[in-house]
Amino acid sequence: MADDRRIAALGQMGDMIRDMALAELRQAAQRRGAAESAIGDLDAQRRRVVPDLDDAASMVGADLAWHRWADARRAELNIELATCRAAENRSKTHAARAFGRAEALQRIISRMRG
Repeated sequence: MADDRRIAALGQMGDMIRDMALAELRQAAQRRGAAESAIGDLDAQRRRVVPDLDDAASMVGADLAWHRWADARRAELNIELATCRAAENRSKTHAARAFGRAEALQRIISRMRG
């Protein structure tokens, strides 16, 4: 009886570890998606900002300053995206390992229960 409870608890722990790894993977994918979205938004803004030579802001170089800022921001976002992708890849590896361990544990438990 006590062994059955221990076995059940072990199975639940394996499932919990797998679920936590999958949640971590979902969060990593969301962070990557947010970084990709921010880059897309910035690129869309950049396409909308077309220099107008008759515009006062263009005459004083404000649009040039904005483009420089946008270039710097895109570089920051690219670094963030690379970091997010690396974290997502680590999370995928961790989740795959946790999933495999949980499955192996369930097979062992099934054999033990006969």
